Amino acid sequence: MNRTVRRFTLTLGMLAAGLCTSGCLITGSNHQTVAGSYVGVETMEQIRPGQTTAEWVEATLGMPTSRQTLTDGAEIWRYSYTRTKSGHGAVLLLFSHRDSNTQTHSTIIEFRDGVVQRAWQD
Repeated sequence: MNRTVRRFTLTLGMLAAGLCTSGCLITGSNHQTVAGSYVGVETMEQIRPGQTTAEWVEATLGMPTSRQTLTDGAEIWRYSYTRTKSGHGAVLLLFSHRDSNTQTHSTIIEFRDGVVQRAWQD
């Protein structure tokens, strides 16, 4: 075997051994953040139209992001938040990809005479 072929074979073997033992062939991570006034499912289940008062909602959820009084006297409270999901992946430290997705959501509660009429999330 000539010297060039031997050197190439040795180099290729060392590279393969390094890749197999490095443990860094494929990597990835995901991360999620929520910012703002998030209202969870369990809390939403406690809000009962015709029963739950504005005082209870404010004591439980805090001040809304915004308030609006309609012409018919109803009041709309909005609790808004953003959810950002991001991820990163790499293969053999040669190929890399990052991705990020941000969505804005709201919980909306309608009151009449200080009592919840409707509550929903978009």
